[in-house]
This record gives sequence, structure tokens and C-alpha cells, in this order.
Amino acid sequence: MSDLKGIEITDVLGLSQPLCKLIDTVSCGLGKVYEPINIKRLAKARSEEIRIISESVKDNVLLPVTFDDGCVSISSSDVNDLINRAQNRFLFQQLKKQQNIESAIEIAYKELENEDTVSDVPVDDNWISSFFDFVANISDEQMQQIWGKLLAGEISNPGSFSIRTLDVLRKLNQREAMLFEKITPYILRCMGDKNHTFDDYFILRDMVDSVDCEVSFPDIVSLNEAGLITMSGDVVVNIYLDGNGIGEATGITHKLVFKNKTPMETFVHVHAYILTASGTELFSVISSKTNILNSENYLKQCKKLFEKETLFMLKKEEKDFVCDVLKIN
Repeated sequence: MSDLKGIEITDVLGLSQPLCKLIDTVSCGLGKVYEPINIKRLAKARSEEIRIISESVKDNVLLPVTFDDGCVSISSSDVNDLINRAQNRFLFQQLKKQQNIESAIEIAYKELENEDTVSDVPVDDNWISSFFDFVANISDEQMQQIWGKLLAGEISNPGSFSIRTLDVLRKLNQREAMLFEKITPYILRCMGDKNHTFDDYFILRDMVDSVDCEVSFPDIVSLNEAGLITMSGDVVVNIYLDGNGIGEATGITHKLVFKNKTPMETFVHVHAYILTASGTELFSVISSKTNILNSENYLKQCKKLFEKETLFMLKKEEKDFVCDVLKIN
């Protein structure tokens, strides 16, 4: 990878493959070779520039109008002042957008700093263009953290996050993001079909509003409106049990293991609220890593729900099974 003069960036900076790919990707988006070492210096300089400009921007654009001998006129000096204020306001907005973009890049840089390798597949040009367009308007530091992690994830494995997910994220406010993080410890993951072509991420419907779960029904409604959870209709998750009659649903530190005493391929069906495609993609960057509840106790309560015959839609000969809570190795 080289800059416009053919100088190898790796020769100059001695960076790892993940960081080189990040620089190459954002350089295309920014139209220049990006200098991650100077991010903080540039951010500080721009913040002072923004402060000075913002102080000079006037909120009102009223111009004095004079009426003389039947003619209406506006002072040319006032028009020039208006133009200057408009230019200053535009410059302020552009500087702020650039600062937002570079803040997200800095976060991605830190995320990839300790990685050894990433996929050689380039990030889609349309994706990176959409990313820059959206993140330019994100000023909240906590939301920038999410955008930075998302960029790092896409650099590592292009195709991890769709443009539709970027659109969902740009409409997400800080409260909704925190709410989504709050429910992530209660999310279970299971194999969606026997070929393992996809996973379902879900929260048991009957656990919502229970004493063992801090997730309320209004929380679910809010996340449904945000495009992260689907709750329309009678949604059912199908947990696949293989030919040996074994299947599982995984939590954060523990998992539920199902075993049919009569070995056979079947499904356990359970009512749930399922993460949307965008919710599933964002789960990896928003999920709580610091405030994890007692996963074992929570899953023990889930086990009780699974064992209630009313939750299952199994054939009579398929009801002879057990459900255990095991620690994830």
C-alpha cells in the first residue's frame, strides 16, 4: 500500500496489517493519506478553530432595510456581513463534521491496534462513503465509540455490517443505545437451522418483566421502534436439536443444553422477541462487557420456563428431554 507518490506507508510508519488496511480504507474516503499519529494534535487544533469561529457566528440574519424616494435598499456592507456569517457557519459545520469523522477513525485505530491480521477483502466503496456521510453528524462521544468499533469490525471482516444497519444506527439516540446495551446480557443465541446458515438472537418473551430480568415490556417496545427488535405477531424461535437430540442456546458465560432422551432430529419452539438483522449485527459492538449480570442464575430461570410444557409445541413422543445449565469453557 502506498501514498500518491508511491511511498510505502508500512515503510514510514511500521504499522501492522490491520492498521495499514484501516489507513488505506479511510484514505480513500478522505481523499488523502491519513495520518493516525496526528489525530489528537489535529483534533485539538480544530477544536480551538471551531471555538473561535463559533463565537463569530451570529444566530440572526436580520439586515437593516432603508426606504428612500420610493426605493427599498439594503446596505452592501450588511450583505457582505451576511455572506461572511454564512461562510463562517458553513466552515464551522464542515470542521465539526471532519472532527466527528476523525474521532471515529481514532477509535477504530485503537480497536485494531492489538490485532495481528484482518481479511484481505477490501471494504466496499459504497459502504465507506455511507459510513463517512452518517458519522459526520455524530457528535456524542458514546455514540462515536459505537461507530468506531463498527468501522473496526468492517475493516476486519467486510460485510459484517450492512448499509441498512448504518442507517438504523444513525437514527439511534444515546438513550436507545444504552437501552440496547442493558438488554444484551439477557439475549440468548441459538442455531437457526440444521445447516447453521444463521443464528437467532432472542430474549424469552415470558422472561420480560419478570423479577429475574431487568428488561421491561416498554423497553422492548422502544427497541422495536428503533429497528433492533421485532415483536410483531406471534414470533417463535426454533432451537434445533440434531440427530442425537442435542441442541443449545448460548448466553454470555453459561449456556442451556437441551437433550432429548430419545435421539432424534427435532426443534424446540419457544415464544420470544427476536433481534432484527440490524440488531444482530450491532449486538457485537453494543453488547455489555462491563456490567454482566449473573448469567448462571438467569439461565436457571430460563431453564424453568423451557421445562414448562405450555412453552413447547412438541409432539408427544418428543417431550422426553432434559435441559441443563452449563458454563461456557
